[in-house]
Amino acid sequence: RSGLLLLLLPGGMRPWSAGAILRGRSNFGSASQREEGLARAGRLAPVSVAPALGAAWTRTVEQPAGVTTAVGRRSGRGVFVKERIRRGLEHGLAVGYGFTYEDIVASVPAYRALLEEIVGYAARSLPAGTDRRSAHVLDVAAGIGTLAFRLAEEGYNVVGLEGVKYLVELARERRYARSIRNAAFHHVTVGVDPLPGSGTFDFAVGLHVLYWHPRPDQALDATRAALKPGGHALFVNFARPARVIGVFRAVRARDGLRRAYQALRWLVPTAIFERLREYQPHYTDPDELRVLLTEAGFELLETKRTFLADISVLGWVRRPR
Repeated sequence: RSGLLLLLLPGGMRPWSAGAILRGRSNFGSASQREEGLARAGRLAPVSVAPALGAAWTRTVEQPAGVTTAVGRRSGRGVFVKERIRRGLEHGLAVGYGFTYEDIVASVPAYRALLEEIVGYAARSLPAGTDRRSAHVLDVAAGIGTLAFRLAEEGYNVVGLEGVKYLVELARERRYARSIRNAAFHHVTVGVDPLPGSGTFDFAVGLHVLYWHPRPDQALDATRAALKPGGHALFVNFARPARVIGVFRAVRARDGLRRAYQALRWLVPTAIFERLREYQPHYTDPDELRVLLTEAGFELLETKRTFLADISVLGWVRRPR
């Protein structure tokens, strides 16, 4: 943990230095992996998901058919080693993310407040008098399950989707350790893979998923299809990058120095992991989010700014009956 914090403390390493160590940003749980899935589905042009590990790893030599040379064998071994290194980096970063998120990020008061805000919208999304134990909730990018578990505490039957296999395994381990029976996790990337229980969910939530997804429209379409007619959804998206100094100053000005220092526990790991990912961010202000949601076929109920000096914007919507 101290190593993570040093990366962004004054006099420490800058965020891009961590990426430079890897000689190009790694793809831990990245949108690049999800773009590869979209390409396989024929929805996007194929993209390269391997980080730039140097020309020595990627150089290839054309050979006549049936001819194998020492150079060719070395090239084949190089590709194999490159792939092993890439997978090792991605797994290592996923492991680091899981433990950092659990021990540092999820305990930040502002983040806990955001989770409670989402819980409130889930309750407002059900008809009055509905037994929560009969309601089905979808978390479209569950990570290690923090939000899904909070919703399960309220009695909902929760399904969490996650495109990074290791994080799914970690969420399942946490579920077992906590003896939570009303939450399940699936290795599924929203907008790419078929969703379990399509058309059966009363409420769906996408917490900071649209900004990294290569095709936010497809993520929204898939979420809408997962809902019952008349079902509700809540999307929280970043309105701007999570820049440590800028957000720290904004939180300090609004909520005081103590809250600003607490926010660093979320800001620093988030900034580091964002620098290590390859993706094209889709930030939205309230007007842009309104357009995105209405074009996806939702009925717009509410939009507002939220979280850490309004770094995010949320949209509460309903699937038409």
